[in-house]
This record gives sequence, structure tokens and C-alpha cells, in this order.
Amino acid sequence: MQAPKMYLHLLNYWPDLIRLRHLPPERVRRIQIQRVRRMVEHARVHSPFYRQLYDKAGVSNLEIRTAEDIRALPTVDKQMMREFGVENVLTVDKNAPGISCDMTSGSSGEPFPVYVRRDANFTSHLRVFYTLFRGGYRPHQRFVMVWRYEPDRVFEIERQTLLGSVQKHLGLFRRDILSIYQPPEVLVEAIRRGQPHVLYAVRSVVELMAHALRRKGEKLSVPLILTTAETLLPEHRELFSEVFGSRVINIYGCCEAPTIGVGISNEGFELFPNVVYLEYDNVVDEGGQSTGEIVITNLLNHTMPFIRYRLRDRGRIIDQSEAGLSKFMGPVVGRDDDMIVLPNGFRFAYHHSYHMLYTFTECKQYRFVQTPDGAVHLWLVPTDDSEEGRARARQKVLAIWHDKFPDLPLDVVFKPSLPLGRTGKHRAIERLEASASQ
Repeated sequence: MQAPKMYLHLLNYWPDLIRLRHLPPERVRRIQIQRVRRMVEHARVHSPFYRQLYDKAGVSNLEIRTAEDIRALPTVDKQMMREFGVENVLTVDKNAPGISCDMTSGSSGEPFPVYVRRDANFTSHLRVFYTLFRGGYRPHQRFVMVWRYEPDRVFEIERQTLLGSVQKHLGLFRRDILSIYQPPEVLVEAIRRGQPHVLYAVRSVVELMAHALRRKGEKLSVPLILTTAETLLPEHRELFSEVFGSRVINIYGCCEAPTIGVGISNEGFELFPNVVYLEYDNVVDEGGQSTGEIVITNLLNHTMPFIRYRLRDRGRIIDQSEAGLSKFMGPVVGRDDDMIVLPNGFRFAYHHSYHMLYTFTECKQYRFVQTPDGAVHLWLVPTDDSEEGRARARQKVLAIWHDKFPDLPLDVVFKPSLPLGRTGKHRAIERLEASASQ
């Protein structure tokens, strides 16, 4: 894509973002439905995948005018797209000028390619900067990412726009990268030396650093922490505020639709209304609270449409009204594929494990693992690796487990360390495939 056209798109996007955030929810939902209609019309003409899908479902001629019309469309997921052929989902040739490709983290077992026009992709950076500005960040302040990239990584937006020149010549919007493949103690010292205003990382990495500091009785001042990619619980906000003295902002999104919403409290996420049309499906009542599977329609990516796309995340439903869903979503409970289904049918997710073990000081790190035969194992990195220390840790953790699940066995396995998951996260819940468990 030619640079002037790309800049024009980004300049037009910014006021649209601001306008929709301030319009009444009812008006926003009507605008979203209009944009879904345009996306559906575009997809069924230019995408072989959607054309065949809608033919089979008998909705090829459906006119999208209401939320009920949208719900008449079939939902889609990664597996359907893979089986049909990813290139057949696209509405243009993947090698067309201005098209970029990013890969999902592979949390479901295999990375998935997402094609998008660069100008649409770069809008995610505008949403991140907007979030940072709201949190008090200014372009001259230091910004550090603790991520799976190498420190010399240059991002596409820095190569393709003036951002790289602004960073180099004016010293604004500069960022440093620290590799997550370092011990938390090493990361803490690097941050202490750099004194950044913003720390950007997945929650589990910040959590490991916070616990490393707490074990030493130390604190580290970082004014703003930006987390993403993992469930953030109220206890995490308290921990990070205590140890880092930070304001904590949580970004919700995915590779298929980056930076969907921003969580500045424990209540949920303020959505960017011009990014996705949000729905809940498979709604169930769990302990008096309704949760549903999050389904999105990306309103920006005309290159590779994601229409009524299942994220495999479950969220707590705060407001079930159509208008309310245009601007706000409840907290995310966790990923469906990051939950263990216990023999008694209980869906054991990250927040359950955290509530059980967040005061369990006998371990540095843990992971609940379920093997294909259904057995549940707890991998522990003990704080005290002596025989006596392990015995105390085993006795205490089994007492905690059996207080919640008295009839279910738990195999405790001590480990010297727990490797990062394939997604670059310190997973607390993992379902092993047959090959991985052998």
C-alpha cells in the first residue's frame, strides 16, 4: 500500500475511534450492524469459504438489518478455515501489495496465519497508544517490553511508517525489549537499571517478577503496567500495585482482532467499538453467574474476514443487552482449551488454581496438568528443594486440593523449573496431548 493512502486511512481512523467511544450505546450498535452488513456482503462475494458456507446454510441472500439477522449466520473457527484452506478464506491474493501476515500464538496447538492490510493492522498501535495516553504515558518516557522477541527486533510499523524515524531522530516513542527467556531476577534488575515509565508484558511474566521481589522483601517503582494475553484477576492488580506501585491496565485482544478492549478495573473491558461486533454464545450459569463463549466479527479486516468467529474464550456476562455489548464486556474467565475438565465434570480454570494457591509460598511456580487418561498432576518448583521442604509442600498443597475436591486424587510432581509454553507464557493450566505426556 502506498504511504500517503496508508497515512490517510490512519488519520481517518483516529476520529472514528473517538467518535464511537462517545456515542450512546444504542447508536453505536446500529453503526456496528451496518458495518457487519458491509463485511458480510464483501465476504460472500469475494471469499470462497464464506460463499460456500452461506450457500450451505441457506443465508446467501439474507439481508443484515438487525442483531437477529446476524445470529442467523453460522459461526466459524480456526479448524473450519484450516480444513477449507486458509487462502480460500481471503478476499484477495495473499501476495497482493500492502498485505501482511501475522501468526497466532498457537495456544490451540498450531499457529494460524492471519492476513490483513497493513493500514488496518496498524490501527492496533493507535489503540495501544491511546490507552497509554489515558494512563498518563507521554512520548518522551521510557517504555520497556518484556516479550519473546529479541532486543534488536524492529517491528513492521517502525519500518513501514515514520514511527521508526521519530524514534531514531527525536527520541520519542522509544521502546526497549527484554527477553522473557531470562530468570525473573535478571529481568527485575534490568528494569531497575532502566527505570521505565511503562512495563508491557503478559501477566504471568509480571507475576513471576512480582513474586521474586516479594520473596526478597523488595519493591520496584514502575508507574504504569500494561498486561495482555492472559486472564488478570483482582488479586493480580493488588499484587502489582503493592510491589510496583503501579497503575495496571489490561488489554484484551487476539491476533485475529488486536486490542479489542481495555480493562482499567476489575469490572471488565471498555471496548473499542470500531474493532469488533461482540456476541456471547453457549451461555451457561455457573454459581449464579452467567458466562458465555465470546464470538466476534472483525469490523476492520476485509482481507481475511472473521465473521461470527469463535475465540474459544469465555467471559462473564455483565450486560446482556444488544446496546450494552457494543461498548463493554465483562471479565474474561479463561480459554476453553486452557481448562481442565475434572472427573466430576467441574471445569477447572486458571482463576480456580490461582485462588487456591496464590498464598502457597512453598512453591515458586506451579502448573496443573491433565494427561489424556484424565489424571490431574500438579507440577511444582519448590521454594525449599530439600527433602523436608518437598514433604511440607506436598502435605500442604494436598490439604488445599482436598479441601476443594475431597474425592479427586492429585499427583504432585516436583520440577527444577517449568519451561515456557509454546505461546511464550508461563501456563498454569495445560492439557497434554498423547505425544507430550509420554
